[in-house]
Amino acid sequence: NAIIREQVDNDKILVFDDLERSKIDINDLLGVFNKYIEHHNCRVIVVAHDKKITNALKEIKEKVFGQTIPITPQTSKAFDSFINAIKSPTTSATLTKLKPVILDIFDQSETHSLRILRHSLEDLTRLFTALTTNHKSNEAAILELTSLFLALSLEIRAGRLDESSLKD
Repeated sequence: NAIIREQVDNDKILVFDDLERSKIDINDLLGVFNKYIEHHNCRVIVVAHDKKITNALKEIKEKVFGQTIPITPQTSKAFDSFINAIKSPTTSATLTKLKPVILDIFDQSETHSLRILRHSLEDLTRLFTALTTNHKSNEAAILELTSLFLALSLEIRAGRLDESSLKD
């Protein structure tokens, strides 16, 4: 009852995001989508990570969803946007210079989450504020530090690395 309404403004588009994370039974979700589409004449968009949705949904998604559109994030443009939000011009310039390395590490991580990339760039920004000018002037050290720190940040934020993984 919390997600189905009888009084619906069907001039608006309903968006259900992160379908793969839902704890609601898949048949109940499909009933919700059907109710809005068939009975209320709503336009419905369901956003889901296709590789993470349940096998049950994979088998019937073609019957439920009229169209499936794959979305590929524009990582380079997102990176530029995240960098523009950084207040420190020197940190912004350093990260921009390291953009190819950072995006390569991000791609290798197979994280595919722009949210995690943004948070990891914020982590790097905080790290750089702790460094002295002498540290920052050593380009080779900054490259190594950034590479290692970013890889760890991405893995931790993706939930694939925790404290127990780092012992011994």
